Amino acid sequence: MDLSAPSSHVVTFSHDQWAALAQATPLPLTHSDIRRLSALGDPIDLRQADAVYRPLSALLQMYTAEVGALHSKTSAFLGLKEGRTPFVIGIAGSVAVGKSTTARLLRELLRRWPATPRVELVTTDGFLYPNAELEQRGLMERKGFPESYDRHALIDFLRAVKGGRNRVRAPIYDHVTYDIVPDAHIEVHRPDILILEGLNVLQPPRPGASEPLAVSDFFDLSIYVDADEADIMSWYLDRIVKLRDVAFNQPGAYFHQFADMPVDELVERATGIWNAINRPNLLENIAPTRERATLVLVKDSTHHMSPATQGGEAERRRPRGSPPRRSSGSLPRILATGASHHAAARPGRSCTGTWALTTLTDGSGVSSGSCCSATCLPAASSTTRPARPPPE
Repeated sequence: MDLSAPSSHVVTFSHDQWAALAQATPLPLTHSDIRRLSALGDPIDLRQADAVYRPLSALLQMYTAEVGALHSKTSAFLGLKEGRTPFVIGIAGSVAVGKSTTARLLRELLRRWPATPRVELVTTDGFLYPNAELEQRGLMERKGFPESYDRHALIDFLRAVKGGRNRVRAPIYDHVTYDIVPDAHIEVHRPDILILEGLNVLQPPRPGASEPLAVSDFFDLSIYVDADEADIMSWYLDRIVKLRDVAFNQPGAYFHQFADMPVDELVERATGIWNAINRPNLLENIAPTRERATLVLVKDSTHHMSPATQGGEAERRRPRGSPPRRSSGSLPRILATGASHHAAARPGRSCTGTWALTTLTDGSGVSSGSCCSATCLPAASSTTRPARPPPE
């Protein structure tokens, strides 16, 4: 463990040092679990899960227990009879980087701990405005950007969950039709832990907005899944090609016209979408929130543990405007970072203060399921489908 990091709030672990932190912690995941949780083009195996996510799940359990204990003591001191509020974890990152599989893998691990059997996972895709409203607002070309989400509805959802409501509903997004499903919802039932995954969940409050709270104000811990821009773009293009034979062929698929498109043409159009939509969103909105996270997972080009990036090719390829990565030599590394940006208590939050959290430089990434992300697909009108593929 390197305590001489460039910043006083950063501690560096090698891969082996990190994995050793939880050698006594059971990992009840099986190979079939890993296959089920892995996403299209985002490989992860049991060894990677054991080396990276088992210690992480143990650390998260510690935080959950401490927050719960503080809540109980505070309620007892104040003479309140309130039940424990859910521990909320936010997971952010670019399109195609692997944040959704990270969320699903953590959900599976965390719910195996006796203290947190009820772990719910919600994505912000369901809080996108319906396509018809996006068209009315002129935002179809910016689907996935912060303004394309019903931020008030998302904050109301989190406020209700944190407030201890027994049943809270969230809208459902259909990745095949590329739209919100009318009159369909999922219900969250007073979970021990809620994981909220999405592109822009770490966005700060907008200046002058009528809602003074940010989504991240409700987080007890946040994770940013990171990788070099060139790698993310490559994963995105690979996924588009694979989706051509999977999601695009499904009945009613919004992008069915791309199912028979030649690969070269598909890649060319997807590259245009990346440069016009996904890359600007990454550089303008997503990457700048990296430093707001209390935990950062960094992946190499193979989705696995990467060497420390320090001024070499990987560093030169990082998105312009994103914070530089910290150097720790030539070993793969896991960084422990300090005080959370979410530490200062605000209304609706259950923060416990500022104490060090861990930033993992890891490659065992994780990404969402078998279909493209709701966000960052190309724009289309309700009457004319675009002659180009979705970004993810």
